[in-house]
Amino acid sequence: MIPLISTLLGGRIDFTNLFIVLGIVPDDVPMEFNAVKKAGIPIFAYGNFTTISIKFTLFAIVIFQNVKITNKIREEEPKPVPKHLRTLFCLEKLEII
Repeated sequence: MIPLISTLLGGRIDFTNLFIVLGIVPDDVPMEFNAVKKAGIPIFAYGNFTTISIKFTLFAIVIFQNVKITNKIREEEPKPVPKHLRTLFCLEKLEII
């Protein structure tokens, strides 16, 4: 689903490499996710969580719409209306007009 969204937005969108550096990055280390992680610098990698959250939300919307449409298709038959009614105080049948 993410490739479809990135295509609609006009490019290759990838959230998995988003991060915030929590330490000091030396000058010889490039500011790329793999390089910073390999150097052992503390980072807060929120990109993968963002991607998983988007995928979960889209999947939940698809499942919800699927269940909604299925329930609409499988409409139950209405229960038949009884022609007679029994009251609590009387054992006689009362006819409903």
